[in-house]
Amino acid sequence: MPQYKVIITDFGSPENELEAEEFRRSGLDVDLVRLNAKTPDELLPHVLDADGLIVQWTNINADVLRSLEHCKVISRYGIGVDMIDLAVAGECGIPVCNTPDYCIDEVSTHTLSFILMLNRQILPQHRHVQAGKWGPPGPTPPARLSGQTVGVVGMGNIGRVVVSKLLGFGVTVLVYDPYITADQAAAAGVIQV
Repeated sequence: MPQYKVIITDFGSPENELEAEEFRRSGLDVDLVRLNAKTPDELLPHVLDADGLIVQWTNINADVLRSLEHCKVISRYGIGVDMIDLAVAGECGIPVCNTPDYCIDEVSTHTLSFILMLNRQILPQHRHVQAGKWGPPGPTPPARLSGQTVGVVGMGNIGRVVVSKLLGFGVTVLVYDPYITADQAAAAGVIQV
């Protein structure tokens, strides 16, 4: 019988074996159970004897937390933990962890992709070509990105990477973040607003 039972409450890529491999390498004897629970009610029957939960989106409410008789930790796939009732987890003595560097490169690249799509008018161009037309879809061709001004709200982990990628395009970056200093903004090469 395994030493620990860890439940993955839900995950977008059920074929992912990363967690199982990590547990194997750790030497821990873990029964890793993969669920696709979307609600606390779907989750409750499966977690009563769990030693740990790994959560993506499932709401871990007071009912779920109070049913966890052996749980030693709840870990979140991602940065935010707003789907976990932190006050009740604290009352139950269950630490909650997040993954502060989860998908920073992926999200920042996706953000940059949207900026490039807007700048290069990709969607109007696509629709224009699909309609059998060629040439600019509007009266003006897309503007060069270099020399443009781009605004970024927040210079957290993701915002900082977005800014560093943007600066490579020769843009001026305006940043709003009440938590950074003027010196930090200057060091990042941005204008604080």
